[in-house]
Amino acid sequence: MFHNSAYMAAYMEKDNIMGRVNFTAGRISDFTLPAGAEQAFLWDSNTKTLAVRATANAKAYIFQSRFNGKSLRVTIGSIKDWSIDRAR
Repeated sequence: MFHNSAYMAAYMEKDNIMGRVNFTAGRISDFTLPAGAEQAFLWDSNTKTLAVRATANAKAYIFQSRFNGKSLRVTIGSIKDWSIDRAR
C-alpha cells in the first residue's frame, strides 16, 4: 500500500495507528489514547485484521478488512469482555 516510508509514517501518525505487536494483556492494558486524539489503533502481529481501538471511554477489539473494494470495520467487543484468544 505504501511505497514511501515518510508518507507511511505521516499516515500512521495522523490516524494514530501504532505498529503491529504481539498482543498480550499487559500491552493492551498499557495502550492509551494519545492526547487530543479521538481514537487510536494498536494492531496485532499474529492476526492481520485484528486491532484494539482506544477511545476516550473504552477499548475494544475490532476486525478490519476490505470487502468488494471498500473498507469494513466491525467492533468485536470490549477488552473487558473478550480474551485475546477469543477475539482472534
